[in-house]
Amino acid sequence: MKKFLFVLLTAALALPMMAQTKEAKVEGAFRTTTKVAPMLTLQRTHATVVTREDIPEGYCAVTLQTDDVWGDGSGYQMLFDADATAYGTEFDAVGGSGTFAGNYDNFEYKIPENADPDLYTTNMVCDAEATIFIPAGVYDYVIVNPTPDDRLWIAAQNGTAGGRGDDFEFAAGATYVFHVYLSGNNDATDVEIIDPMAPVMPENVTADVDGVDATVAWTNDHDPAFNLRYRVYNPNMAQAITWDFEDDSQLDGWSILDNDNDGYSWFYNADDYYAHGGEGFLESDSWVSGVGALSPDNWLFSPEITLGGTLTFWAYASWDDVIAVYVAQGEGTNLDDYVKVTDDLVPYYWTEYTVDLSQFRGQTGHFAIRHYNCTDEFKLRIDDITYEVPGDEPAEWTVVNGIEGNEYTIEGLDPETTYEVQVQAIADDGRTTDWTESVLFTTEVGGTTPTERTGAPTFNGYTTDGIHAYFIEILPTEPSTIYYRIQYNDE
Repeated sequence: MKKFLFVLLTAALALPMMAQTKEAKVEGAFRTTTKVAPMLTLQRTHATVVTREDIPEGYCAVTLQTDDVWGDGSGYQMLFDADATAYGTEFDAVGGSGTFAGNYDNFEYKIPENADPDLYTTNMVCDAEATIFIPAGVYDYVIVNPTPDDRLWIAAQNGTAGGRGDDFEFAAGATYVFHVYLSGNNDATDVEIIDPMAPVMPENVTADVDGVDATVAWTNDHDPAFNLRYRVYNPNMAQAITWDFEDDSQLDGWSILDNDNDGYSWFYNADDYYAHGGEGFLESDSWVSGVGALSPDNWLFSPEITLGGTLTFWAYASWDDVIAVYVAQGEGTNLDDYVKVTDDLVPYYWTEYTVDLSQFRGQTGHFAIRHYNCTDEFKLRIDDITYEVPGDEPAEWTVVNGIEGNEYTIEGLDPETTYEVQVQAIADDGRTTDWTESVLFTTEVGGTTPTERTGAPTFNGYTTDGIHAYFIEILPTEPSTIYYRIQYNDE
């Protein structure tokens, strides 16, 4: 029976695998005309996240994100013609991965801003992203790939945007993210448009308790109205636990095992560019630059959970890296305790998986993700893990709609009771954000102690069987609540 020691995942931050580069391994990926180029030292800048407030009035933000598509360090540039006449003149309107012979001086805006037509330029975006602001309006654009000893390639017309655009309208206040990546044997470009009129998630939600009332406040200077909902909180209710790995604080409770003893295991990667969403993810490799092929048997163990729920997660591999999910009841300190609950999975690009763990209901334990059964592939990434914990049915929400302003007072709650409250924003056009995370608050001892009054009305009566007598005295309180004091005589 094989015993093992858990290694805290946070300790993996210091392992040598963190020195891996982000080179793309692209054997088998080629264009019709094969590119051969030396490795370049790039001028690389990772752009900060652009918020609505960062964009000057009358402008929009445009971000160019590129992978190291060809694995040779050659990057991309994006050129914008504000006259919208370059399409079909400065560059061909049709064709596959055509070549560019245009004059850079005829393009008013460029990403990066110092882009130039030198085939050996380092003024390009590779395995990175860069952002500029341009005046809102209609533009022609072209995405170019300078390649040493070859030519200026135009990115192929693949993806939701393609490598060239004709009369593309850029709206004021919006953010446009163009992402260049490898698709089959060619590059492709997708565009994500972030709507400036979309509602913004409320932030800094708080609840200030005063007796049985609670004033809920939040920050949001963008939207005109808000919805609020609250309910009694039940710690045993069904709920979802999410690890999105936005920072390494979410590694608490996770552990790893390098079962093949090659010195490489799961580690936390804080590169937001490669994350499924947000700022970071977990990674395990079967090929490392400067090292070569690995044959991983790397285990990633969850914190202790209540089993019986549903596990979902996102996984990414650009080659044939293999994973599987296992579950152990109890402490799970022995590999023999882990039962395989999925087939071998090969997650080409970002793929969402859902695993039903209902067969383990009533137990506590751990799930594990194992990277194994492969060699000399590339990188395996895990992000946005959610586990839906089984439990009691939650209470119904009480919803307050159309609140104007950034606070609302909930009155007349049950005393000494814990509640949860959430807020969502409403845009001018009626669209809403998701609900915020729940904020918990507990009410205090409720109400004013009733004051007895002389001459308060009383009622006497008997039960139908005539055995028990009841004396009822009504004690009005201030301001209006009626309390009943019952004297019970058992004869």
